[in-house]
Amino acid sequence: MRGDIAVFSRPLTDFAGLSDITETIGLVMQDPEVQLVNTVVREELVWGMENRGVPVPQIERRLRRAAELFGIGDLLDRFTHALSGGEKQRVVVASVFCLNPRIMLLDEPTSELDPAGTEGVMNAIRVLADEGVTVLVVEHKVEELAVYADRLIAMRQGRIEAAGTPREVLMGTAAPDRPQVLDIALRLRELGHWDTELPLSVPAAVTAWEAMTNAPHSDRNRT
Repeated sequence: MRGDIAVFSRPLTDFAGLSDITETIGLVMQDPEVQLVNTVVREELVWGMENRGVPVPQIERRLRRAAELFGIGDLLDRFTHALSGGEKQRVVVASVFCLNPRIMLLDEPTSELDPAGTEGVMNAIRVLADEGVTVLVVEHKVEELAVYADRLIAMRQGRIEAAGTPREVLMGTAAPDRPQVLDIALRLRELGHWDTELPLSVPAAVTAWEAMTNAPHSDRNRT
């Protein structure tokens, strides 16, 4: 392996060790089971802060804030082993958020989740970004990324093939696998049945289609 990595202009080799790196970067792995170390959700959220020596009043404030942001207030007294996959992943995201990182790295955080669990975790990731955390997600579920991401980078064999907004990347010639709904809309446009902005998600497609079919004198009202 070759190359250099800098975090906020600081070479990674300048960090004293893993504990120093984790002051800035938080990591959420693909399988939440490997990151859950406590039996109760509340203990999981405060465990990292206690190890860092965060003052108790600050721990309590961060705990309340994380529970509110990630919608896990009703899970605080639950056993971690009894949670669903999506709930476990949200708890892991929240526990790392409690450590106040400036960057969050997530490795395929929804790969083992059903659609409902995926939506919950992606909403949690969007919360991180809205709170000012830089979030980098490695993910194959392009449709979810198209909805939630600010910027996409498509890579193949270690090389960047495309970068830009989700629409710029997915509409480009070097696009990765497009969301199926986008392919359907492209085909409908070829057939003359789609004359508005192409959708990147199913909800966007439904909204656009209803607007077109309900428009006065629309040909689609007769098809």
